Amino acid sequence: MCKPEHLYYQFMKKRCEKTCEFCYQPPEIEPCKDKHRHCKAWVTSPQYKKRDMCETNRFVKRNCKLSCKTCTTLTHGNWGAWGEFNNCEYTEARRIEVPWEGYDVCYKEDNTNTQQVRTRKCDSPPAKDGGADCVGKGKEALPCPEMCTMCKTADIPDKTCKKWAGEGKCELKTYVTVMKDHCSPACNFCTETPAPPTPAPKPPTEVIDCGVAITDGKYIVGGQDAKRGEAPWQAGIYEIVNPKTEKHQFNCGGTLVKNDLVITAAHCVSHFYPKNIIVYLGDHRRDEKGRTKSAVYRREVKVSEIAVHPNWNPNTLANDIAVLKLKVKVAYNNYIRPACLPSSEKDITVAEGKKCKLTGWGRTEVGSKGKMANVLQKAIMPVIDTEKCKQLNEQQTPDVITDGMMCGGPDPSKGVSACHGDSGGPLVCQNEDNKHVLHGVASWGDPKCDANERYSVFTRVSRYIKWIHNWM
Repeated sequence: MCKPEHLYYQFMKKRCEKTCEFCYQPPEIEPCKDKHRHCKAWVTSPQYKKRDMCETNRFVKRNCKLSCKTCTTLTHGNWGAWGEFNNCEYTEARRIEVPWEGYDVCYKEDNTNTQQVRTRKCDSPPAKDGGADCVGKGKEALPCPEMCTMCKTADIPDKTCKKWAGEGKCELKTYVTVMKDHCSPACNFCTETPAPPTPAPKPPTEVIDCGVAITDGKYIVGGQDAKRGEAPWQAGIYEIVNPKTEKHQFNCGGTLVKNDLVITAAHCVSHFYPKNIIVYLGDHRRDEKGRTKSAVYRREVKVSEIAVHPNWNPNTLANDIAVLKLKVKVAYNNYIRPACLPSSEKDITVAEGKKCKLTGWGRTEVGSKGKMANVLQKAIMPVIDTEKCKQLNEQQTPDVITDGMMCGGPDPSKGVSACHGDSGGPLVCQNEDNKHVLHGVASWGDPKCDANERYSVFTRVSRYIKWIHNWM
């Protein structure tokens, strides 16, 4: 009953916080920045340098982490090299009675440990400061071989086997197979120790990096149709309105960050059970004609679990983030690929004015009667300073801009805004490696999608990295 999908979840959250362990909130990663405009001067200028302000002054130590170079760096775990396979161990020979003339026993070795094992450690580097553990297994096993093929009984007399062995036929290529099958005792094949098996080479697999699209078209300020494959991490979340026919209708957007994990907004899915929604990946057009053309690379995936952030507040829209665990791990292709999550210090901090990219099937016209887009839309969405965002947005609404939120949008006169249907969708920014990093989840904005009234508000993903990694 403590799980978000249960009917009594809200009741348990209010009345049974201690039992359900809702009181604990994992610490979020704080963006590394200087909180005072004089930090650089206090640390580097000759006047203060001798005083070592980063160590002697509490205010500087607490508020000038970037200049003092004391930021916490998020480090993900990475596997070290594989060790060697251990050797197989064998028991003493066991006796097998055989009806051959002059030879009444055959000796055959048994293996005691049935597997050869090798291991590797997650230490290159190990995960630290909230980073994710290594993905995959740290142990690999192969079956041990038997000591000999088999001391088989046969219609060849033992005397004949001994005669052939004396003639050196145990080593002749033309006879070795026959001798192994029928004359193993005479050739002493049953006492030979085979070499450890060589692991079969694995076929090379194509490694698909996160945040890489097959095409990167030009994004314009006002928004336009996206090309197929420009946002392969875009997910469409649909509500099943008729369970019998599985008829469904579009609800929200989302972002693929792993082959079985989609991030979206909490307000999109908090009222659903997993069986009530379905996720489309590789989707481009929402109409039936578009679906038929994209059937080759589009995937329809059911959801096994919905996880809403434990501190999600539907009244203030604080912590408006959720993850969907998919029932299957989807195969990547040119049109289904994950976006990167903020992982390094450079990725976590997004500068004001950074031109990020918004995609979604939301309404394309200002006003409550605007139609939902049929073709995936794209637009430039620069990052707005939080104080500047508060000045405009809080003139129209008492909703508070928290540290877990970020704002986006060009000058209000440009007229671009996230709108109904874009909720839960991605705001991605390219890093120095030209990879698209998920920084925002579309959360709320002006009810009529009027950019003159409010900037678009997104959930700041970097504040929830540790919580997201708990589900990966």
